[in-house]
Amino acid sequence: MPAPPPALPADSLRIAVAQAASIHGDVAANLAALRAARDEAGRQEADLIVFPELYLSGAPFIGAACAPAVIEACAAAVERLAGESASGPAVLVGTPWRDGERLFNSVLLIADGQVAATRHKVDLSPRGGAVEADRFSPGPMPGPLSVKGVRIGVPIGADLDTPDVPECLAETGAELLIVPDAAPYCREGADARLSRIVARVVECDLPLLHVNAVGGAGEWVFEGGSLALNANRSLPMQFPSFQPRVRMTSWQRFESGWRCLEAPFAQRTEGDAADYEASLLALRDLVHASGRTGILLDFSEVCDGGLSAVLALDAVGADKLTAVLSSPMETASPAALRLAGALGLTLVPLDGAPFADGLAAMLASLKASTPSPEALRLPALALMAEALHLVPLLPAPRGNEAAPAPVLLPTGAFNPVKDLSPDEISCLLAWRSGARPVGAKGPERLSLEGWPAPEAPPALPGIPGPRLTLAAFSAAPSAVPRLGPA
Repeated sequence: MPAPPPALPADSLRIAVAQAASIHGDVAANLAALRAARDEAGRQEADLIVFPELYLSGAPFIGAACAPAVIEACAAAVERLAGESASGPAVLVGTPWRDGERLFNSVLLIADGQVAATRHKVDLSPRGGAVEADRFSPGPMPGPLSVKGVRIGVPIGADLDTPDVPECLAETGAELLIVPDAAPYCREGADARLSRIVARVVECDLPLLHVNAVGGAGEWVFEGGSLALNANRSLPMQFPSFQPRVRMTSWQRFESGWRCLEAPFAQRTEGDAADYEASLLALRDLVHASGRTGILLDFSEVCDGGLSAVLALDAVGADKLTAVLSSPMETASPAALRLAGALGLTLVPLDGAPFADGLAAMLASLKASTPSPEALRLPALALMAEALHLVPLLPAPRGNEAAPAPVLLPTGAFNPVKDLSPDEISCLLAWRSGARPVGAKGPERLSLEGWPAPEAPPALPGIPGPRLTLAAFSAAPSAVPRLGPA
């Protein structure tokens, strides 16, 4: 009996775009979120759902992605997904992937009960401070993979930055480019990324779908802003900045090639609004990923003009923000007291705070080994945050990087304004005084009358904070402490 003729390639595709956040090292949580998005995409009759780069392990922490336990957990998650893929949409997902002795930053196509295709990232140039070449092997130049007979090229992340990989895919028959990415936010970064996307589309004469991660991850913030660009350079799809989305896009084949016809479109967040929302997202997701119940903030010295207090209030709300005074109430700054009053916060003196058992003894031990009383303030706040299961904030804008660090630095602290100058902080406060981001839990409007002016004290090395400037990406990141259970 003759074999049936091969199925004709599809003339239309429904592609679900998962502009999604993932938690570094928490493969179980990432797998659960992937399944929920995949199942919803299946109910909407998607042919394919696309997730960002290194989604299963949680970008961008290369060290976490390369830990043996994480690699094993990702492999087990892929095996489970493959067993569930006999029906429903195909899944294109980023993960670390071991092949023999080598480890790759890979994207897998999971469909028809198996891992149908594997593609490895070629360009491991440093991006956002993450040095992938130290951990991953570069992949070979790729060819397209097939979804419903449609040849799809998959450049991964930085593979988009130069023409090499996209042109190779075009020359080997790709009809559409899909780019899973985890591009960190920086000022003017979205414009630079769009310029690269336009260049690749012009060079290859192919439409391109860019799927970016969203969410805060220690020093990094991923802004989302996923987009599609047709070969004629029309922009039919753009997702909002700083907000997770799983949405459907419809693609149609014409004589001139594939084109995105139906997709959501949102305006991009730019300027001071983008900087504020990036800082807010970094803080909010840090609290979520840590498993802690809120934020602890010292109001004794307000060096950042109150920006950290407003960010904390917007991130968790007044009921989950503990405002303390590490100095005696009678010596507290009048500006700090006005700030707390303007935000409706009750200040708790550090001496009367509900410390955990043994805290007094620990402080006494610290006093015995530390000559400076000021050096005790930070560890005391850290111990209090630990006792109350809160994330401690250390507001201090960028200052003299050569200044000596305090004797003791708290574990697990976060600085939401680390990379901002006093002038930049003033601009963000002025913007927030007349606007409130989506999902913010603080007041609708702020009156800045009587608030302290931002200063530039010495920076605190080793305390992570969101990276917002282009210049920040030239430096290697400091270690990001893991909060909550190991």
